[in-house]
Amino acid sequence: MAQRCVSSLAGPFELMMPKALDINTIIETLNQMFPSLQLIPTDIQKPTTELMCAVYQYITQYIMDIPDAVYTTPSFAISNSADMDLFSQAYPKLVIFQALSAIVEDISSNEIQFSFLDLVAPEPGPTRILLSTLINFIEFTTNAISKAHDIFSSVDGRKGEVESKRLSVINLSSEVQRLHSETTNRRHLENEFREKMEILQRSVKETYAQTKSIQMEMKTICDSNIEMGKKLVEMQSEGKRLTFQNDVVDRDIVTSPDRLNAELSELTKYLENIQKEIASESRKKWEYKEKQKTRIMIARSLDHVTEVLNKSRERQKESITIEEAVASAEEQRNEVKEGCANIEEKLTKEENKLCTMEKEFGKEESLHEKSLKDIKEHLATLNEQVKNIRRRMQDFDKENVEVQREIGKAKNEIAALNRATNADIRNLATPEKPYEEDYNRVDNLRNHLILLLNASDGDTNFDTSLSSNILVNEIYIRHSSLL
Repeated sequence: MAQRCVSSLAGPFELMMPKALDINTIIETLNQMFPSLQLIPTDIQKPTTELMCAVYQYITQYIMDIPDAVYTTPSFAISNSADMDLFSQAYPKLVIFQALSAIVEDISSNEIQFSFLDLVAPEPGPTRILLSTLINFIEFTTNAISKAHDIFSSVDGRKGEVESKRLSVINLSSEVQRLHSETTNRRHLENEFREKMEILQRSVKETYAQTKSIQMEMKTICDSNIEMGKKLVEMQSEGKRLTFQNDVVDRDIVTSPDRLNAELSELTKYLENIQKEIASESRKKWEYKEKQKTRIMIARSLDHVTEVLNKSRERQKESITIEEAVASAEEQRNEVKEGCANIEEKLTKEENKLCTMEKEFGKEESLHEKSLKDIKEHLATLNEQVKNIRRRMQDFDKENVEVQREIGKAKNEIAALNRATNADIRNLATPEKPYEEDYNRVDNLRNHLILLLNASDGDTNFDTSLSSNILVNEIYIRHSSLL
């Protein structure tokens, strides 16, 4: 049978063409892959057409993912024009042969010869070699796909680890920035509080000095008030004495007018002096009252100062608490600094590890990309071969439609020939010898056409014009002999 050529795949499988496997290994592998086969060693030692067609159908379906309907359902044009009884047995074999031919050519680079005869009349040796090649190819593709999945999963895992490391680095960097900002804010608060404490301390010192001076003035005022009180008592007693003396003078005024006038003038002077002193004392009293008001104001100021002092004491306590808090904050800041230093050290180590991992990942990724590129090229070649096979099958379907049409024409011609032969048999009154010659000629023609039809089931290049010419020649010879 003619073998169609497709593009060969030059890949890693070509470099390690396997030897023939043991029959038991082949049987175990095929039964494991396709449990419905249930093969035995005799099936490989003495292969049959039906069994090998079933085995090859399973293998081509497994490798090329061909649906079941492709093996049994012809195209719409064929099903309408062809004889399905003749077509149902030949079409699955043609599909299996085309698919298997393409697979063998691609995986062996034409080192294994496969023909239609290996399918319809299989022999143990070539069948064993072909099955070994197909099994090794299936195992190779399975391992390659598994390795590709492992590579993809490893790459995804590494990417996840790198992404998690990057996220942790980002989180640690944000934490360090947050701690730095908190430390800066605390420093600003400490500076503001210290400035306020210095202002408050200066205010307390000034208030304390003012309080001391006010207390000294209050002491001076109190001493002057005591002296003025004493003088007032003396002046009151002096006023009483003068009043008593005035009464005495009034009694003595009649007896001694000259002396009285003298005393009166003295008393008038003395009274003027006393009035001056009283005016002076009144003025002093007014000053005292003013000073008393000032003292009240100072007392109120002292109350305010006392309140301020109390507040200052409370603020001193608060300042002590704040200083303790500041000290604690400084300790925490030192701890945070140490933590930041540790985190920065860890970040440096993690960045170094990350750089190392990225370099290793880059190397592995380049290797994986190279391997994936080879696998993708292999898969692309396989896909292209599948497309070629499907295109060839479509071309075969078209050619097969034309063949079936020619077969239909030949059948019609045979039917017409049979009808003409039967009419001649009924009309001729000749001896039996010419009749037997015509019958044998027609029978030979029919057998020849059947052989041609059987041969056309597996050969898409079958020339139907040859059968038509033979049929026309035979009809012409027969009619010539009858005439």
